[in-house]
Amino acid sequence: MKFKTYIIIILILLFNISLVSATSYGGDLKIKVELRPLNLNPIYAENETEIMINKQIFDSLVNYNGQDEIISNLAESWEVNNDSNLFIFNLKEAVYFHPYKIGGKEVSLREREVTAEDWKWSFEYLAASNNKSSNAELFNKIKGFAEYIRGENTEITGIRVKDKYQLEIELKESYFPFIYNLAKEEAVVMPAEAVLNSNFNFSKAPIGTGGFKFGNFSKNKVTLLKNNNYWKNNYQKEKHPYLNKIEINFAVENNLKENLTEFNLYQLNSEEFIDYQKEKDKYSGYQLKKLADNSVYFAGLNYNSNLSQENNYNDLQEILSSIINKNNFIDNINLNNFILPTNNYDLQPFLYYLNTKPGAGKNNDLNHNLEKIKLVINDSKTNIKIANDLERILKAENIDLEIKKYSWTEYINKLKFKNLNSHLFIMTANYNSQFEFINDNFYSNSNSNYFGYQNERLDNLIDYLKLVNDKQSTEKAYQIITNILSENNPFIFIFQGADSYLVSDKLKKQEGFENYFEKYNFEILYVE
Repeated sequence: MKFKTYIIIILILLFNISLVSATSYGGDLKIKVELRPLNLNPIYAENETEIMINKQIFDSLVNYNGQDEIISNLAESWEVNNDSNLFIFNLKEAVYFHPYKIGGKEVSLREREVTAEDWKWSFEYLAASNNKSSNAELFNKIKGFAEYIRGENTEITGIRVKDKYQLEIELKESYFPFIYNLAKEEAVVMPAEAVLNSNFNFSKAPIGTGGFKFGNFSKNKVTLLKNNNYWKNNYQKEKHPYLNKIEINFAVENNLKENLTEFNLYQLNSEEFIDYQKEKDKYSGYQLKKLADNSVYFAGLNYNSNLSQENNYNDLQEILSSIINKNNFIDNINLNNFILPTNNYDLQPFLYYLNTKPGAGKNNDLNHNLEKIKLVINDSKTNIKIANDLERILKAENIDLEIKKYSWTEYINKLKFKNLNSHLFIMTANYNSQFEFINDNFYSNSNSNYFGYQNERLDNLIDYLKLVNDKQSTEKAYQIITNILSENNPFIFIFQGADSYLVSDKLKKQEGFENYFEKYNFEILYVE
């Protein structure tokens, strides 16, 4: 009998050990990045390192899944009225801010629970004119926004607390795509008591609700620690995060060979990328991955120019697209460390269709009478490199490319006032959703439609997308838009921005890196 009892006890112990080993992966994630974070307050987040860090610390109401679809996050659910101007969010309960101290005393768990009041305060804090956040315009469609930023009202009247766990947002007019703004990294919840406390440097020691809490911000490194009271563990069987700690290093000497083994994620600068390409075999145990960002580089036709009266822009596009395809320009441009061809990786599902016009490049007999094309760019290093590569391949086809460079401020002013004396221009912009991309570039009345592109049918479809909120209708509209733009669009080529990382084989559950919307989901990673 005793023997049987011992066997049962041993089996129970073995079973429990296997459960522990299966769920407590742990480990420390060590990252080397190029950019130093300047401000960890999410309303000021600008560079990619700041965004990477804030994605671990803070949470939004809604989020994206891997298919560019909006899903719930700190909102348990939400409803939109038939006019698409009223959004009602039902909040998750038992969500708590990370531990923090006021006056040397830690705020109790009960007082750290996130409520609708916290969301209203956080959104108004982001929008407040005295905070001078460049992201305040995210909320400019909310009723009462203009009066609030002018100081005529102490609140944004369109943001209303219905009860402890219900938040209501009313817009000035129908605009269903507003939901995308609430998935952005700036639209997060923060504890007012910590943000406003004069003895608490929130920009260097932020407090959020995410899977990792702030640990330390030293001269060369930011350290994040596992949040043991993470809200997701109340709503799912699997316990997150797996990692114990994340170290983000940003002052490492540019010596890839000596430094690499210290890190699980190592961001390559241009010199290191070249070294890696020459000696790949020396870096065993690491894989090269390109993590896409939301920047899009494109060359477009300038329909606003008076030169358009002298040229057939359809012919010009056909000729240039043929040359670009013939020379594999998109695959061979000298920026392969920082860009991804959109036909290989798409931030928006339809970007593939915009890369070149259908059939472009099939005819290699390039009979044309073009002698000179004018191109205007801003003087960033990336745009200069793209322009120089384009100049080289056009020269081989006996076409001179005249490149005019301006400072960023001069360039934007010329675009806004349609004062570009050129056939083409190169532009960079950031996009987080299909609608943003379409509305900015193709809607006739958009301030960002620098092409001067007009298509009445497309305008009608964009207006339709502002009203409808059911998935089937929006998918159908996007398909029609894709068909229109595949036949008629002002782009010559498009690149998507990317960062090159060497990723250690010891870092497990890396699948998320392949998707732009999930690339900073570090809570599912663990180090073997």
